[in-house]
Amino acid sequence: PETITITTTNPTDMMNFALYHYGNRSRQKTIGEAGMLDSARFRYALSQKFDVGMTNVEAYIIGEHGDSQVPLFSQVKVQGEEKTIKSEKEREEILNSLRKSAMSVIEDKGATIFGPARGVTLMIDSILNDKKKVYPCSVIPDGEYGLTDGSIGLPTKLGSNGVEEIVEWKISEEEKKMLTDSHEKILEICQEEIL
Repeated sequence: PETITITTTNPTDMMNFALYHYGNRSRQKTIGEAGMLDSARFRYALSQKFDVGMTNVEAYIIGEHGDSQVPLFSQVKVQGEEKTIKSEKEREEILNSLRKSAMSVIEDKGATIFGPARGVTLMIDSILNDKKKVYPCSVIPDGEYGLTDGSIGLPTKLGSNGVEEIVEWKISEEEKKMLTDSHEKILEICQEEIL
């Protein structure tokens, strides 16, 4: 019970919640590898749009590790500067590029393997070395972003205790609504399949 676990099995959010619920575990030690790969793909799509290296882009996807994921356009930074992308057309182009990159990997390899492995490696490094890095992880909320229960991708500071903090960024009203909708979808599935 004291072991910090990282759930990688899909559907990650539901599997992580099941481990928390049935394993009688603390929420700080029950973490899912959720938005790491999605966020990497988001950064790649943005790097292509702004013609910069991927390491020069900071961008995150939170919410369900699935169809109701929430790209945080309000948190995008390119070369350390905030980038506002208000145009719905531009946003859709970026999201289409993101979807195509995911489908391309699946079509070519049959599955995603190395991306999730890289994400888990970064999470483990932050935990083992108490780096307190913030990554989008599937965690059990307790009031953060107005959410409770289930397991959902949120910005999470990882350190030697596992979840050190669920970081509450100032996100747009549209993103809050999308996150709430994503959470409700997860809770509904958890009620039907797990509880």
